[in-house]
Amino acid sequence: MKNYSNKSVLTKVFRLFGTEVVNRDLAFYILNGVVGKQAQKNLTETRMKLIAEVANQSDDLLDCLNIPKDSLYAPIAGDYVKYNAYPNYGEVIGAKL
Repeated sequence: MKNYSNKSVLTKVFRLFGTEVVNRDLAFYILNGVVGKQAQKNLTETRMKLIAEVANQSDDLLDCLNIPKDSLYAPIAGDYVKYNAYPNYGEVIGAKL
């Protein structure tokens, strides 16, 4: 990527993905002696830091990937009890465009 800002954001996303993959299989790596206690501690700290950084740049990430923000609307996230109170048959109710 030529744009430094986009490259920075996506580098953080790729690093976060990598830490998530290792974290997902962390027990395997520990049992096989691949990851030690210090590496596990560093992984957790790095993962939390990357999550915070990526979350702060979520709007930039959506722009970088050309994802329309209105396509991310999830009605269940607002009030899941109300959303599940009746069958809505997959309709998006009250979408904000």
